[in-house]
Amino acid sequence: MKKKDLILKSAQASCVSTAKAASVIDSFLEEVVKALSDGEKIMISGFGTFEVKERAGRIGRHPVTGEEIQLSNTKIVSFHQSTKLREKINTK
Repeated sequence: MKKKDLILKSAQASCVSTAKAASVIDSFLEEVVKALSDGEKIMISGFGTFEVKERAGRIGRHPVTGEEIQLSNTKIVSFHQSTKLREKINTK
């Protein structure tokens, strides 16, 4: 599902215009990004938890030359699904 599809389905389900649904979804996503970039943990009951974790630097290899390269520390977003979400996914 793409963002456009999510907007259309949300608009239909809540009986609002697609512009209003797009505005709500865009605001939601902006707040999620802002919170994660500030290092906050986002817990959505019945859905899951988003959290920023730091991946340690390591030595990697260049895929073409095979030369070793030092990869620096990076931050990644981790998602852990809730039990309710897992149960809904596994019942289909």
